[in-house]
Amino acid sequence: MNTSPRKLSLGARIGAGFAGVIAIGLVVAFYSWVTLRSLGGQVHELVTDNLKQVEQVAEVRERINVIARSVRNMVLVAAKGEREAQQKQVQDARAEAGKTLDALYSSAEGPEENRLIVDIKTSRAAYIGAVDKAVQLALSGDDDGAKALINGDLQRTQDEYFKHLNGLYDFQAKQAHVIGEGADHSMSRATTVLALLALAAIGVGSLVAWTITRLVSRQLGGEPEEVVALTRAIAEGNLAVDIRPRAGDTQSIVAAMAAMRTQLAEVVGQVRYASDSIATGSSQIASGNADLSSRTETQASNLQQTAASMEELTGTVRT
Repeated sequence: MNTSPRKLSLGARIGAGFAGVIAIGLVVAFYSWVTLRSLGGQVHELVTDNLKQVEQVAEVRERINVIARSVRNMVLVAAKGEREAQQKQVQDARAEAGKTLDALYSSAEGPEENRLIVDIKTSRAAYIGAVDKAVQLALSGDDDGAKALINGDLQRTQDEYFKHLNGLYDFQAKQAHVIGEGADHSMSRATTVLALLALAAIGVGSLVAWTITRLVSRQLGGEPEEVVALTRAIAEGNLAVDIRPRAGDTQSIVAAMAAMRTQLAEVVGQVRYASDSIATGSSQIASGNADLSSRTETQASNLQQTAASMEELTGTVRT
């Protein structure tokens, strides 16, 4: 029983080689998808969380500046109607800042960010209390008290408020920088990995092409055009065509064709020799037939002469 391992066919080897190349291509596609998904998540976090919160903090700081100017203007202007208009601006700026802060609070994540939010809420409460007190003093006409409060507690609580807002601003800016560096690192790593996978694909593809070419060339024993030309020459009856297998080649198509040509030449030679022998025998038979025919004619002539002599003798005897 033959227990030797079964050799793969040419088609199976080609299929296996290209399956390897396709597998590497699928790995490249999957890794690219994972990397792009990760980068997309980082960009989404950067845009929707960090940068948005940075914009929200900047907007709140702008509203605080509006409030500070309006409170100061309430002390500077004399008419009650103008002071009430400035009070309206303070209220509007505070309401807009409150909406922005509510959105900022709802998007807070992580212990550090939540701690900063608590500090902002605490400092904002103290600041709002000082603003309300300064507004009431200005509306009541106590300009000196309002100025003292503005330059004292209001300035102090505003600085504290700004300090914690800037802390959150710096924290989000730092986080954005970290995310940006992470995205750059991920992109650099993905570029390196994809380049290595591309080189691997090139290497595998080149190896498959070289292996298949070598296998086919070894099985053919020469270039396909040469094999076709030799086959056509033998098919046309040219048994003198020069077929030279490679050194040590006994298994290729060219080697088999060389053996076939030699055997065909021997068979044709044997047929030709037999034909010549048959022709020689036929010639000898024809010559014997001619000699036999000549002898037969001679004997017939002798018999006729004998018969004539017999008739003459018979006539003589009767006389």
